[in-house]
Amino acid sequence: MATSKAPANQKATSTKGAKKAKTHPPAPAAASRRGSKTAQVISMLRHKNGATLAEIVEKMGWQKHTVRGFMAGTMKKAGYTVESFRPEGGARTYRLPPQ
Repeated sequence: MATSKAPANQKATSTKGAKKAKTHPPAPAAASRRGSKTAQVISMLRHKNGATLAEIVEKMGWQKHTVRGFMAGTMKKAGYTVESFRPEGGARTYRLPPQ
């Protein structure tokens, strides 16, 4: 007769003391200090056409991979949704959607 018993090396999982995940990102308005690098980039991204990767690299003195990481990490953690697009024949461009 076969029994359906879990292998002895499996541990039971417990939810006791587990922290719940955050459900809402922080508000973008309080995310950066005036004059900070984040505030400077946000200002560039709020222009009508946004800012190209090359423009951000030039103004901030960062490398391309730093700008891409900043958009994917810092801006996301701050609660911003950054639009990334590449116009036909153009350069990678980032912008914040109109509010």
